[in-house]
This record gives sequence, C-alpha cells and structure tokens, in this order.
Amino acid sequence: MISAGGDTRWPLYGRLVGLYGLMIPIAALGLLTPIGVPALYVAITAETVVPALITVHRFRTGKWKLVSRRYRGVAGD
Repeated sequence: MISAGGDTRWPLYGRLVGLYGLMIPIAALGLLTPIGVPALYVAITAETVVPALITVHRFRTGKWKLVSRRYRGVAGD
C-alpha cells in the first residue's frame, strides 16, 4: 500500500491544476465551440491524468519521504 506519508500538498496542487487549470477551461471550450461532447471527455480525462502524473512524479523522486520523516521521525528513534 502506498501512503502519502504526510505529504499532502503536492496531491492538492495536482488536483488544483487538473481541475482549475485543465478541466474547467477545456469543458468551457467544449461548451462554447462546436467541439462539444468530445471536449468534455478530454476534460474529464485531463482532470484525472494530470494529478496522477504529478503525484507519481513526487513519489518517484522520493521527496515525500523527507516530509514524512518530519512528521514521523526516523525508524528506530
């Protein structure tokens, strides 16, 4: 099981970018142009994929461990 380990800011940033940076503008584009429903599918996909990529990137860099250690301490303390 993968835990955030106290690093909750980056998943929040990912959700904000996905929702306000991509989903709303793309959905508005679909509403205001002839693109229509396909733009809504792209908006929903972008709103899900972008936060996932940001969170995976943060996990793979290992920087979340530093945040976790500030809250939990090092094992064996």
